[in-house]
Amino acid sequence: MVRRWHDLLALLLVAGLLAGSAASLADAAARPGERTRRVGTQKLTPCKGYERTWCGFLTAPLDRDDPGAATLKIGYAWRPAKNAARGTLVA
Repeated sequence: MVRRWHDLLALLLVAGLLAGSAASLADAAARPGERTRRVGTQKLTPCKGYERTWCGFLTAPLDRDDPGAATLKIGYAWRPAKNAARGTLVA
């Protein structure tokens, strides 16, 4: 059971990183009046009450061994960077 949660968390982390890097390649600023934005397979909508922030959700199965089992809806918010990346920082 612990392994399943570990796998689910790893999957969500990778999905978040891929969505973030794909989105940073696109135009990051929200256009006035824009209702939805597609980033990879994700459909995002402007978050209510937060400027320049997009909201979406992922649906993940609770048991990957049983695809017909219940699912978990995970919401998230994404705020695009204002400036280009500065590169890798090494401490």
